[in-house]
Amino acid sequence: MKVPEDPMLVCTRYAFRLETLSSYAGGSTGESFRRYQELGEAPRNTHWAAMVDSVRQRGCEVKRLRLISEPPSPYESFEIQVGYSAGLDAGEDIRLAPRALLSSYFDFWAYDDEWIEELTYADDGDFITSVVRRVEAEDLKMIRHCMQVFDTSRQL
Repeated sequence: MKVPEDPMLVCTRYAFRLETLSSYAGGSTGESFRRYQELGEAPRNTHWAAMVDSVRQRGCEVKRLRLISEPPSPYESFEIQVGYSAGLDAGEDIRLAPRALLSSYFDFWAYDDEWIEELTYADDGDFITSVVRRVEAEDLKMIRHCMQVFDTSRQL
């Protein structure tokens, strides 16, 4: 089977995201964070809300496990208070877990136990690239472990 350009558009059961960094400071996310720090408000991510809604209308769950520092970083607090609101309103299931539970894992999206999208970031949280590939046995173990942590974690 050919690797889909965007597995989010073709998944049928679930899309699962693991977020491991204390800050994703690059791009539009960084702009929203800076605006929040300066003005106490941030623009709503309507593009993401529309994507989540579209995926859920196909019967596919959208799940996110956010690893959190203790205490939470300023960026993590921003995400919890403001940044995730559009996805939550569209039906994304977002959970929080202590960073120590999965500290050796990397950022990824997993789709239907078939595809994994490894996400690479610079040290400052700026997005570099992503690579989509078929899930291998070791990936599946990692995905299932992360989903077990998700199932027992605090829901936003």
